[in-house]
Amino acid sequence: MKHTKSIFAIAFTAIIIFTACSHKSTPTAAKTPQQAPAQFNMMTAAAPSVVEGEKTYNAKCGKCHDLKKTTAYTANEWKPIMNSMAVKAKLTADEKANVMAYVMNGSKFGM
Repeated sequence: MKHTKSIFAIAFTAIIIFTACSHKSTPTAAKTPQQAPAQFNMMTAAAPSVVEGEKTYNAKCGKCHDLKKTTAYTANEWKPIMNSMAVKAKLTADEKANVMAYVMNGSKFGM
């Protein structure tokens, strides 16, 4: 019986030591959730703003023609539309990014 208690005490001590000395991992970039990349592949100094994009869309795009609902097109359909219309509307890079964020945010599902 005395021998069993000694083995138990040694095993218990070993478990505590191994647990205390084990490597504690910290989250790395690969383990932390990543933000989805921008679908429209545009870099701007500030993050695109959906709210500002809606304002610009209404003000500048609505100046020349009736506005389409964002759900009228899929994200992939909006890309070429925005690329051609941004030039005609003389949008700045920030305005284009914001309008793109707005239309992408409200686009219909599908490819």
